[in-house]
Amino acid sequence: MRLTPGAGSRRADEHEDDSLLRHLMSVRPGGAPLTDEEIALDGYSILLGANVTTPHTVSGTVQALIERPEQFAKAQADPSLIPNLVEEGLRWTSAACNFMRYAVDDVEIAGGTIPARGAVVAWIGSANRDEAQFTDPHQFDITRSGAKRQVAFRFGAHFRIGAPLTRLTLRVFFEELLQRFGSIDLAGEPRHLRSYFIAGMTHLPIVAQKRRTP
Repeated sequence: MRLTPGAGSRRADEHEDDSLLRHLMSVRPGGAPLTDEEIALDGYSILLGANVTTPHTVSGTVQALIERPEQFAKAQADPSLIPNLVEEGLRWTSAACNFMRYAVDDVEIAGGTIPARGAVVAWIGSANRDEAQFTDPHQFDITRSGAKRQVAFRFGAHFRIGAPLTRLTLRVFFEELLQRFGSIDLAGEPRHLRSYFIAGMTHLPIVAQKRRTP
């Protein structure tokens, strides 16, 4: 992997700022600073997450609302449901749909054994439709109890650092959408991304009718 001189030059710059890059250069996990390669890889992961989860969750959730106008009406009638709409949208879309990891030790799961150093693929969309965690998991329901148990942001040590910003962005988007428009409909055929890693769309044409004010 080749790195640009940006990180090194920023290290030499004494100018203080509150940017994410500055934070990555200043943290000391385990008492040692991150290397330039670690900073670049962390930055890549953050950018990838921002460019996958947010836009594809927006389009997938909008499509779900179009196909279920009663859910759109519920959210519009009760804006307090919007945070739960966001969680249900994250669960429903599962935009970054799988990740591969390697087992550190032998692990027994559901009667089987994953050997040490064995590759494991976690399918996020499947986990977010786990009947042991979600009632009627194949139904899109913005009033769902426990929607926040979704794992679109991963879990534990791999929990996505950008989750709060994504949640805020989605909440503001749907607040504005529901406040400004009384209805939304498809204006053409959606086109889905051809990928085994990202569940999303390349094209979602819609038409929206402005909401009438009293």
